[in-house]
Amino acid sequence: MWPRQTVNDMHKRLLMPSSGGQRLPRRRVMPRATFDATHRSVAAQLAANYYQSARTEAIQRLGFRDAGLFLFLASSITVFGVAVGQSPNVDVLYGVPVLGVGAAHVYAQHSRVIGALGRYMAIDLERSIEPILGERCTPMQWDSSDTLLRRGGHNLPVFLSALLLILVPEVAATAMAVFAGGVSRWDIVGGTVGFFCAAVSAYTLFSVHKVRMGYIFEINAFRTSQGRPVQEAGKLS
Repeated sequence: MWPRQTVNDMHKRLLMPSSGGQRLPRRRVMPRATFDATHRSVAAQLAANYYQSARTEAIQRLGFRDAGLFLFLASSITVFGVAVGQSPNVDVLYGVPVLGVGAAHVYAQHSRVIGALGRYMAIDLERSIEPILGERCTPMQWDSSDTLLRRGGHNLPVFLSALLLILVPEVAATAMAVFAGGVSRWDIVGGTVGFFCAAVSAYTLFSVHKVRMGYIFEINAFRTSQGRPVQEAGKLS
């Protein structure tokens, strides 16, 4: 067994560099309070960046969604103009329902992602912000605010507007093409395809509306868990 003095000498030598007799400097450790403040500041900045990114994408998709509806309406007006122009050709009207299916899918894709982004900002991001800022210091976001969710919101009117702007041209064009010059075999086939496209468009729009309603119910459930009043579902834009 090593003598106690020898062990102490060996311990001291381990603390000294081989070329000198001074102790190695100790590594500085950030105080706990400073570390917590820095961590909260960085986390808050990250949360703000994530929110801004999600909000920017939602706004962009709103523009793309409205642009898709505008292009469909412009194309439908052009087709109707060709069908009843100086050289009438009602058969071109069968193209309107096909365009409507594409417009409905574009609308549904953007609307679904917009709803998912709203859910992310209202639930996921807010749940991660509250431990940083505290429940009383967390600002109310638009996606979970009383202003948006209370009576008078515009989710349902927006959905009905899309349904009207897409389905009416599809049905009107199909009916006009079928009954304009008598019902032939081609008109029966074209009419069947046209009304089928209108049904597909309606199903697509109803499906995405149901998904958006699900996001609204989740946001209201989160508000309930946070002790906030629940507003009427179906009012999220």
